[in-house]
Amino acid sequence: MIGDTPVPTPPQETPSAQRALVTPIVTSSTFRFTTVRELAAANAGAERVDEFYGRYGNPTVRAAERMVAELERTESALLFASGMAAIAAVVLASLRPGTRLVANAQVYGGARALFHEFLEPWGVEVVLVPLGDYGALDRACARGAALVYVETPANPLCRIVDLGRVKEIASRAGALLACDATFASPVNQCTSQFGVDFTIQSATKYLGGHSDLLAGTVAGSAQALAPVERLRRRLGAIADPELASRLERSLKTLELRVARQCESALALARFLARHPAVERVHYPGLPDHPDHSLARRQMRAFGGMLSFDVRGGEAAAVRVAESVRRVALAPSLGGVESLLCPPIHTSHAGLTDAELAEVGISRATLRLSVGLEPPEELMADLDQALSRAQS
Repeated sequence: MIGDTPVPTPPQETPSAQRALVTPIVTSSTFRFTTVRELAAANAGAERVDEFYGRYGNPTVRAAERMVAELERTESALLFASGMAAIAAVVLASLRPGTRLVANAQVYGGARALFHEFLEPWGVEVVLVPLGDYGALDRACARGAALVYVETPANPLCRIVDLGRVKEIASRAGALLACDATFASPVNQCTSQFGVDFTIQSATKYLGGHSDLLAGTVAGSAQALAPVERLRRRLGAIADPELASRLERSLKTLELRVARQCESALALARFLARHPAVERVHYPGLPDHPDHSLARRQMRAFGGMLSFDVRGGEAAAVRVAESVRRVALAPSLGGVESLLCPPIHTSHAGLTDAELAEVGISRATLRLSVGLEPPEELMADLDQALSRAQS
C-alpha cells in the first residue's frame, strides 16, 4: 500500500574517499553538522565552506579549483558556470558606480558588450584603448582607474599584450589587473608571474577541451578572490559537481592536448601564409606577426588559435567556411576537434563596421581553432575549401 514503504536512513558517516584514484562526485546539495556552532562557522566561511551548502562550495568543485590554481601557479582559484560568469564576477566585484574601467578595445565581444550594456548604465565609466598603445593606456589610467582589463592573446587576431608593462601602468594608478588568458591556456602563458590579480579562463575552451562542458575560472591570491567568491555566492554562478568532475578529468590531459595543438597550428599557419587564396595570416608564431618578439618572450608556445583573411572579401570567406569538411563550421574553440568560424557572426557579432575596423577585424576574417586531427588532413581540407572559394 502506498505510504507503507519505509524511507531508508542514510549512514551517519560516509565512506572514506582517500583511496579513490578519481575524485568522487559529491552530489549532495547540503551537508550534515553535529553542532550549531559548527554550522554557523561554516556559514560564516570560517571552516568547511565546501561542505555547507552547494551554492557556497562543494568538495568536487574544490578539487577542480585546486587543480586550476596549481596550473595557474596561484594561491587560489574559483570555478564558475561559464566564462562570462567568471568575467562578470571579476568586474562587478572590482567596480562601483563612479569608478573607471580601462580595457583594451581588442577583447572578446561578449566582454565588450557586458562593459557597455551593463557597466555603463550602472554608472561605471568604460574607457577602451587600442591594444599596444601603452601611452594611451597610461594616460587613461592616470585619470583614475579601479580595474584594468586585458586579453592576451586577443580574440580573434592573436595580438599579444605586454603584461609586465601593463602591470606597471596599473600599479601606478592603484588599479587591479584582470587578464583573459583563454587563448593561451595555463600551458602557454603564466600570467601570475607578471603580477596579474585575476587570471580568467573560459574553461569551456582549452581547460575542458572536449566541447562537452560550459565553465569559467578565475585564479589569483586568496585575498584578491575573496570579494569575487562572495559575489559568486550571492549570484549563484558556481558550477555543479558533475561539471567539475568532467573538468578535472580534462585538466589531466591539458598539457598533452595543447602541445599537439600548438605544433599543428604553427604548421597550418605556415601553410596558409603560402596559400594564394589567403591575404594574411594572424598567428604570433609567424615572424611577420606584429607581436612575434613579445610572444617569444612572454609565452611558452604560440597557441592553437589562428585567424586568416581570405582573398575576395566576405563572399569568399563565406564560401570557405561552408566548404570545409574535416574542419567543422562552429563557434567556440580549444576542443579536440578543429573549428572554423567568421568572428563577425560569432565572437564579435554586433560590432559596427567602424568598431570592426578599430580592432582590425575584416569581414573576410576566419578564425581557426586547431584540434588534434593529423595536420596534413586539415591542410588538405583547407586547401580544397580555399580553392573552391576562389573558383
